[in-house]
Amino acid sequence: MTVGFIRLADLHAMYREMGERFFERNIRAALPEDEAVNRSIQQSIKRVVVDGKESAHAFAFNHNGVTLFAENLDQQNGGFKVTEPRLLNGAQTVTTFGRFLKANEGNKKLAESTAINELRVMCRIITDATPDFITKVTINNNRQNPVDPWNLHANDFIQLELQDRFRDELGIYYERQEKAFTNLSDEELEGQGITEHSCAA
Repeated sequence: MTVGFIRLADLHAMYREMGERFFERNIRAALPEDEAVNRSIQQSIKRVVVDGKESAHAFAFNHNGVTLFAENLDQQNGGFKVTEPRLLNGAQTVTTFGRFLKANEGNKKLAESTAINELRVMCRIITDATPDFITKVTINNNRQNPVDPWNLHANDFIQLELQDRFRDELGIYYERQEKAFTNLSDEELEGQGITEHSCAA
């Protein structure tokens, strides 16, 4: 495990590049923005970036951090190259940051702010771990929002196999993670080989 700090902008870039695949090892996808945790994150970003009431450096002190699993982590040019990252916890932070950027696209204060690129959170990056270990880490790091019993089984082998078989044999999306289907665009569904735009759970 490597522990450090990562910019929210970099996490957002990973999500933008990978789409919902970035969350596939999580027990759920993005929850609605009116959830208490999501509202709190958005208000905290606003206080730093738009209102200028807090330093960007304070954000990391007020945040629990995120956890990634990666195939490889290589040190390069004073930074790190992360290969095939998957977010184990922090989906609400990443999606809330993206929603904040979208909601403030025309905001002059955001355009002029350098603080947006200074927002960082503590980050644990795990490599060389078994699927069972990753599942345990995911469950134990996702308790900020209430966790229903069925959420805990989203990454069970049988659930992964069902998702693959529904997709490959029927062209149907099997929703094993809470809210995953509603977060996918038609293009993302088609990219996964989904021909029937409905979900089974």
